[in-house]
Amino acid sequence: AHQDLPFDQLVEALHPERQRSSSPLFQVLFVHQNAPMHALELPGLEIRPLHMQNGTSTYDLVLETSEEGEELTGFLEYNPDLFEASTAERLLADFQTLLEALAAEPQGKVLDVPLEERVTAPALDARTLYGKAEFDFGEGF
Repeated sequence: AHQDLPFDQLVEALHPERQRSSSPLFQVLFVHQNAPMHALELPGLEIRPLHMQNGTSTYDLVLETSEEGEELTGFLEYNPDLFEASTAERLLADFQTLLEALAAEPQGKVLDVPLEERVTAPALDARTLYGKAEFDFGEGF
């Protein structure tokens, strides 16, 4: 929606406090690659993109999805100083549940999807479900 606004101009206008340990504007990133990524085929060879782990996380949490034919694939990268492996697995399971429910009922609402562990009391925050991470989901989701 704001693709005409250069990123460096946004950073300059916001003057975020910079820290070496985190990105200045956001710590959580969702990327959906919807451009077709066709496998490169050479005689006798099939070459496909492969996600490589570099051992570090650029952000606190990154969820990247892409379409491969009729399937949606993805991976979750997380900062192990903030999240435990079991937390990441629960996040992915909740995301899969959400996608399956909304695919079955496209007019449904996110809030109506029953997740295994759902925060219902306003006083509870994400730490109740997802361990060490400190962030706020906000109200409208």
